[in-house]
Amino acid sequence: MRVVSILFLIHEKPEDPRSNLQLFTEAAIKANIQVAWGIIDSLELSGRAVLVRGSILTNSASLASYEASSNLSLSDFETIWVLSLGHRSTFLDKIQLLHLVPQSKLINNCNALLHLNSKYALASLPESIDQPSRVASSDPASIKHTLDRPGTWIFKPPAESHGRSVYKIQSGDPNSNAIIEHEMPSAGHSFRLLESWLPNIEHGEKRVLMADDSIVGCYERQGKLDHRTNLAAGATPSLALLSADEQILCHAVAKYSMNGGARFIGIDLVYPYVVEINVVNPGGLGTLLALGEPISGTTVLNALGLISP
Repeated sequence: MRVVSILFLIHEKPEDPRSNLQLFTEAAIKANIQVAWGIIDSLELSGRAVLVRGSILTNSASLASYEASSNLSLSDFETIWVLSLGHRSTFLDKIQLLHLVPQSKLINNCNALLHLNSKYALASLPESIDQPSRVASSDPASIKHTLDRPGTWIFKPPAESHGRSVYKIQSGDPNSNAIIEHEMPSAGHSFRLLESWLPNIEHGEKRVLMADDSIVGCYERQGKLDHRTNLAAGATPSLALLSADEQILCHAVAKYSMNGGARFIGIDLVYPYVVEINVVNPGGLGTLLALGEPISGTTVLNALGLISP
């Protein structure tokens, strides 16, 4: 159903003209949808109303001069799209405030933001969907005990992005203890994940963008500097096609995610394994554009039924 107004909740004004926010905003304005940006860290409760500091954007030219100069009520908008969670220290407060809003308004609702936006969430995927072996703990001894098993592992934080603090370690590696002690200086204070290394990732990891049950686009990321396939860590992207089996897998993940309240996601895939589901502002649209794919913000908004009648 076509919408008449949409509020994007953001951390700050984007600098990249190919950011999701910029592309979605321009597409919505072009479709005569009323658009506003609100700073998610300014969410507040006034009586029964949830408010945010922001501003309504009247045309594409107003994006450059945006200032969060007004109090906007979330109840005034038909659709709300969370494109940033803001500061981590107030995450739970913001989720609780957003939970006061009818969840049908949110592209990715509070259940998705709280539960699916996590590397732990893969453990609840149907057993028919393969994933790497995984151990999570805040106890360094538990992580070290797992490393007694033969094999190669990825050691990483459960809630970071852009490839930060992601290590490839092996059983018996003399550096393992030093890495674990550096990342987990004391028990109970920080969680870390051990994930089985997928050798096929050396041939590339695919990022698939899904809007509801529609495959929006796909590209492959090839690690160049080290084991990481994150673009921010130096990996290089290239356009890729999905096999019939990969498409079936992506539709199964999309169905699972939609049931959990997420309508726009990015799937990281090393077939037959699902490595991660990205729920908050998954990157890829700008990369596909840069690679020459005939795609736009309108493509996503159409797939979500925000423009099409």
